[in-house]
Amino acid sequence: MEIVSDQTGLFLIDAEAGTAVYSYIEAYSGVFSWDSKTGRDTGFDHNGLFVVDRKTRKEYFRSMHFIQEALPTEKSISPNGKGYTISPSLLTDTATGRAFKVTFNLGDHERREYKVITRPLSKDDFYAIDPLRKVLIASIETGNPIYWG
Repeated sequence: MEIVSDQTGLFLIDAEAGTAVYSYIEAYSGVFSWDSKTGRDTGFDHNGLFVVDRKTRKEYFRSMHFIQEALPTEKSISPNGKGYTISPSLLTDTATGRAFKVTFNLGDHERREYKVITRPLSKDDFYAIDPLRKVLIASIETGNPIYWG
């Protein structure tokens, strides 16, 4: 990992693979899942992964280090009467053993370990650099200017 500066970032990582699943986005307060069926938001911050009620902000689950276990798919009916299928999983905090069932799965694994960490930023964390570089090179090679809208 090539470090690009002394800046750090907050990440939800797959602890087994060592890869980032999500990076913290300040504009969303770390939330990456808005479940319209349950009204629960899932995200992470410096205190760990959280699952909260969108309206009341009641916290159902929080963990810095947890295991996710996939559960069998379930069929349900939304308030408007339409059927849908979910792929739930059980999140278990490794420190306390406290568990909570969620309506999603972070990956396609039956069982996986995740952590919330702070680490130095690397060039790989700036995912837009390579596409921008390609656009700039194409602009130079073709002589066509880039217009940012």
